[in-house]
Amino acid sequence: MVNISDIEAEHEIPENVMKAIFEKQMDLALKYKDIEDMGDLLETTKNNINTAKGQKWIKDFSWRVTEEICEALEAKPVSKEHYLEEITDALHFLTELSIIAGYDEQIVDVIFPHENKNEMYCVYFLGIMCNTLKNKPWKQTQMLTDRPKFEKYLRSAWRELIGIYYASEYTMNDIYIIYMKKHGVNQFRIRSKY
Repeated sequence: MVNISDIEAEHEIPENVMKAIFEKQMDLALKYKDIEDMGDLLETTKNNINTAKGQKWIKDFSWRVTEEICEALEAKPVSKEHYLEEITDALHFLTELSIIAGYDEQIVDVIFPHENKNEMYCVYFLGIMCNTLKNKPWKQTQMLTDRPKFEKYLRSAWRELIGIYYASEYTMNDIYIIYMKKHGVNQFRIRSKY
């Protein structure tokens, strides 16, 4: 199985790291769209936050982030590289969640990331963010999402995730290199039908 240690990353760092990550993730999402049976989800991003279908996918990606953070915590005492790879999986999924919810790189506040000492804070903010999504397939009436509240919690989840990297003494440039390595792993998996 290929992992980040097997991949050479781009060495040229873009001027806007988060913008580049969001663009790369959208390219990847478009490749997985049919595999995941997402329908038009990537074309309806501005409204997904208010539809039962969009909310289902946002919650699905929130769980994916949570699962990767838990895998990272399991790996942490054993291997820093494996820990970092799992956190970077969470980064991929949080980026795609943000795209599905209609946000771009501006949702990521990297001006004042704090040094996070507890990975579960990211999970906490994702949980309360998902609690703002009230539309269920079985409900007869649908509700608009409180977008400012949703955005506040999504922004907090991002701050916590970036804080995990900062606590490990990684810069935004380091995050980009690690992201690109994991992106390369995912490209390999697509090609090899992993």
